[in-house]
Amino acid sequence: MTIATMLDLNTVHMPNSEPDFGKLRFAENEFGYVVWCIGDSSPLRDAIPSWLAPIMDEANAKGCMLINFDSAADVDSQFRIYDW
Repeated sequence: MTIATMLDLNTVHMPNSEPDFGKLRFAENEFGYVVWCIGDSSPLRDAIPSWLAPIMDEANAKGCMLINFDSAADVDSQFRIYDW
C-alpha cells in the first residue's frame, strides 16, 4: 500500500477564487481546489501557470502527489500571498 503525500496550502496562495490551472488536472471542492502534481519530465511542465510554478516545485521537492488549496489550511510565507 502507498500513502500519497500532499502539500496543503491556504487559498490565499491562489491569484483569485477561480485560478487558471492551465492544462493541469485539478478538482474544485467546497473549500478550494486539489491539483495533481506533475514531474519535471512531464510534457505539461511548460504549461504550468507562473503563479503555480514555485508551489509545484516545492511539492515535487517534497515528493507530493497532490497540492491542496484549502481556505482553512496554513499560510506559508515562502509563497506569494494574494489579496482578493
